[in-house]
Amino acid sequence: MTSSDLSTALSNAVNDNFEFLRNLKEPSKKPQPDKWSPIQIIGHLIDSANNNHRRFVKAQYQDNLIFIGYDQVEWVEQQNYQEADWLEILNMWRTYNLFICRVIENISDEKLLSMTPEHNYNDMGWGKNKDNFPKKGEPSNLAFLIEDYIGHLKHHVMQIKSTSQLI
Repeated sequence: MTSSDLSTALSNAVNDNFEFLRNLKEPSKKPQPDKWSPIQIIGHLIDSANNNHRRFVKAQYQDNLIFIGYDQVEWVEQQNYQEADWLEILNMWRTYNLFICRVIENISDEKLLSMTPEHNYNDMGWGKNKDNFPKKGEPSNLAFLIEDYIGHLKHHVMQIKSTSQLI
């Protein structure tokens, strides 16, 4: 895939789902007490955008794919997405991801496709239950990381769709 292909894939994933998400009836309703509500999931996706934005930029000027992680549950909890305004959070998610499309669009093919065995996907919990993730020492590239980010976003949107009601 090219940078343009990846940027388009992310843009489509966001724009194709925005209206559905905007029309959710109860975005703060949890499907189960121990599960995140749609607003918490979108908050988590904002946090993911934040962390991956940094990774996508750093990967262009470092020789490896080793990045710091973050505690997803703590981030969602500390920012109290559950009590936030739905449209404010949803618009932030959309805007941030469309900005990331611009970042992706500007990645050179050389940086996007350059393979390195130096990554910490598995050390950071990435690839948990994912057979397609490269193991430690197996080469990977920035394109893989971006594709996984897009897949992660789509996974959570589908999670919301499967448990939510429209207005």
